[in-house]
Amino acid sequence: MPEGGLFEPSGALIRKVDSQGRIALPQRMAEELGSTAVVSPGLAGCIELRRPDEWKRYEARFLALDMMDPDAAELYRHLVAPAEMVTLDAQNRMRIPEALLRHAKLNGGGKEAQIIRMPGRWEIWDAERFVALSEERGPILQEIARRVFGRQSPNGGEGPR
Repeated sequence: MPEGGLFEPSGALIRKVDSQGRIALPQRMAEELGSTAVVSPGLAGCIELRRPDEWKRYEARFLALDMMDPDAAELYRHLVAPAEMVTLDAQNRMRIPEALLRHAKLNGGGKEAQIIRMPGRWEIWDAERFVALSEERGPILQEIARRVFGRQSPNGGEGPR
């Protein structure tokens, strides 16, 4: 991520998952990632993709938890333990493990994946599923924004009253 924690908007990136479970990343994204990345399940049914340094920070938050706590152990078991390191090839493709493809409903090859840039990570979604979720959640996004940002809108001004 560029200095100061901000990143360049990347828009909606749509890529095909090939029959070998590979996805080709845009050059700019591949440059930011480097030659390796960590893929893991996301809470919302997507695949999360992080640089190794971001992964270490993410994993450290789990390692600080008491694994005797059943909730902490459950989160670790489902979000951290299945993670795998992947390598980008010369064409900026990475092979996503089959279990993660199934988790995100991207298995079978030929599916379209939508890549969403989030702070500290990317999310890889089944494109159809992401559109359906967006349509379902769209009407309540204004209310979610009010809860998250309070009365201030995300653009810095006062929100609707």
